[in-house]
Amino acid sequence: MSYETINFGGFEIKMGLLKGGYRYNAFKKGTNNQYFKNHEFFKSKEELLDYIKNKILEHNQTTLQKRVNGVPTAEEFVEAINFVKPTDAQWAMLKAHYHAPKRKLTSLQLAKAGNYDHFYTGNTQYGTLGGNIARHLNYTPPGKYDDGKPLWITTITEDNHYNSDEDTGHFQHILREEVAKALKLLGAI
Repeated sequence: MSYETINFGGFEIKMGLLKGGYRYNAFKKGTNNQYFKNHEFFKSKEELLDYIKNKILEHNQTTLQKRVNGVPTAEEFVEAINFVKPTDAQWAMLKAHYHAPKRKLTSLQLAKAGNYDHFYTGNTQYGTLGGNIARHLNYTPPGKYDDGKPLWITTITEDNHYNSDEDTGHFQHILREEVAKALKLLGAI
């Protein structure tokens, strides 16, 4: 038997013809997490595709409805963090951010937590992590650059443009509550 693979709605659908009809398995794209597995045979490939596409659309709609103000849930962040596999430096930054007073750190403090000398490198690494998480979750973070492009770090942090450290005047990033809960659920803290 040969399987055909198609991508739809963030899922990879593997389907094939067996004795008795078509069957499928659907995985979250890029993972081995099986979300949907059928227990019946379908007469045609088209019937199978209509069925599984509707299941995926329903699943995605339910997921979006659980979000508050469009922000992914802690459980979604758990899945995404597991999928993107942060580097050791990114993990160190996440942990430092979680344990910081009021979960606030400046860019330089984040950089130092990741063992980087310059705040720009820390921002780049945290932004890269945020972008990878956002793409996995099909989420556009609230923060934007002046040119309108996504400010990926705001996947992980609150979009708070006016929060400065009183002593240094440096901008402070506040860890998003959903990410903090995800880190706790992951046992990373």
